[in-house]
Amino acid sequence: GGTETVTNKAATNVTPGGPARQRAHVSLDLGPTPGTVNVRGTCAECDGGATQRFQETINSPTLQIVSGNGQSGAIGTQAAVPLVVQLGSGGTGLSQPVTWTVVSGQAILSANTTTTDANGQATITFTYGSSAGPITIQATAPNTQATFNESSFVPNTNLLSGNNQTAAAGSALQPFTIQLTAPSGSPGSGLGQITVNWSVVQGGGTLAATTTLTDATG
Repeated sequence: GGTETVTNKAATNVTPGGPARQRAHVSLDLGPTPGTVNVRGTCAECDGGATQRFQETINSPTLQIVSGNGQSGAIGTQAAVPLVVQLGSGGTGLSQPVTWTVVSGQAILSANTTTTDANGQATITFTYGSSAGPITIQATAPNTQATFNESSFVPNTNLLSGNNQTAAAGSALQPFTIQLTAPSGSPGSGLGQITVNWSVVQGGGTLAATTTLTDATG
């Protein structure tokens, strides 16, 4: 807010000795702080130093969600899509602080505070916590906020192939394959790169690996 005084700023637009009605004008680039802006134009050569006053308003930019809302993923995994917010438009949200908070549920944020870029956007990633359930993450900028609603689940496992094989001692069996899936009714994603531990619990044999990661399909 504040007052801007403009004195004869556009005097060159007034032609001496011309018609009785003349115009003077000036433009104003608004500052970064929301609030009221008062501008005063004073004609020093006019009768009594005539003054005209203008009152303008700088709106507070609002946060809008760009991407990352409504995701669901397995506990302990990173969300597939970053959380992105947009503050204002046309550069009004440049270099503004954005605070990120887990309001409910469990999640680990990549950062608690970020700064909007040249496009007014701020971005973080997050990892689902160790407990399944709904997650609410809030992004807050001065005088505005945006809320992301996510959810996490414990994946189910299904045996795909490799069971009930019979072979000679010392020979190699076909690979054992399991499939991770989301619980029924869950739109889950992000089932890749989840650790699966393998062990021989009875009998003899040597595994090719005791730990593997799921592929992109789980």
